[in-house]
Amino acid sequence: MYKSIYLTGAPATGKSTILKILSEESDKIKIFEYGKEMAKHLSLQNKSIIEQSSMKGGIESLVAQNDIDAIDKKMKIFIDEHIGNYHTIIDTHQITKEEYGFKLKTFSFEQLKELRIDEIWVLYCDSKTVQKRVRLNSEGRPIIEDYESDFHSYAQSHLAILYSMIKDVPIYFFNSGDASMSYKEIMLRNLNV
Repeated sequence: MYKSIYLTGAPATGKSTILKILSEESDKIKIFEYGKEMAKHLSLQNKSIIEQSSMKGGIESLVAQNDIDAIDKKMKIFIDEHIGNYHTIIDTHQITKEEYGFKLKTFSFEQLKELRIDEIWVLYCDSKTVQKRVRLNSEGRPIIEDYESDFHSYAQSHLAILYSMIKDVPIYFFNSGDASMSYKEIMLRNLNV
């Protein structure tokens, strides 16, 4: 049986890294990267290239509700098209760091009911590790304080718990500060690959 996974976590917790590793392990995994799809969408709308990294420092001035709706629809279609033949993993975090603090844009109850999610995976790590990763490779992400990093991670986790309760699906919290990436094996086992 193929699963649909909702993968989340604050920026720099290793979502892109683990997705690259998982996709190298199996050709039966399809990945939807929300940020990458939004950057493509905005580039088409603006008739100019918008890099995903330019959105990591805050998206409020770039993204309108109709842009979010378009990518949400594309995400649902992606899952529906692939779920019978592939595991699908949705890479997203719906809490963004903005210049004034944070912004949260959740799925509605109706959207969650329609969205096929079998498991939720949350990546987390300590704020020092997050800051070190951002300093080494910012990819447009702002350097944030310890308390902001912790807040972002806690808020992202709480949202994932809420989604888990609404969808009645299991949620897994993976410590991505583990340099050995031992959690990769658990993810692969959950996918039976």
